[in-house]
Amino acid sequence: MMLSLGATALYAQRTYALSSAEVTIAGTSTLHDWESVVEQVKGQALIQLEGNELTAIKSLRIDFVVESIKSGKTQMDRNTYKALKAEAHPLIRYELKRIEGIQRRGTSWEIQARGKLSIAGVSREIPLSVQAAASKDGRLKMWGQYELNMLDYQVEPPTAMMGAIKTGEKVTITFTIEMKPSDFSTTP
Repeated sequence: MMLSLGATALYAQRTYALSSAEVTIAGTSTLHDWESVVEQVKGQALIQLEGNELTAIKSLRIDFVVESIKSGKTQMDRNTYKALKAEAHPLIRYELKRIEGIQRRGTSWEIQARGKLSIAGVSREIPLSVQAAASKDGRLKMWGQYELNMLDYQVEPPTAMMGAIKTGEKVTITFTIEMKPSDFSTTP
């Protein structure tokens, strides 16, 4: 418990681990639109709750394994791994820098955050708007999307058929992740 201005406030700060993730990357090409799925995602967070209210996310890191990005087309996947420099940089990482706001929206929250997104050895600080909801068993579900330009990360958009087919520079990452408490301790 913590004493604050003469009143008692109960809060719990817990470590959460990623328990499931659905992440897609969608883009365009001169031939057709395309979509890939990220099959391996890991993450952890330190989240503070006051009663049933999400009051702070102290830290959050999510890692996407580059060679788990699958389109269903082997050659496209190879071109993706080459463009993302997977051998030298096997992970795409998002690391929270700060929360700029948490607003209750009915049964969920809208979170405004800034974090560092690292792709192919290049890191940029980005704004991110995320929705979140808590379940009765203490899990936290977060979802949202982010559009980026590959050239901002020095990633040359992949090509195929000796350059006859070119992907667009912009891609949209859509995600739904679920985090569960990884321990049962609370930190007052």
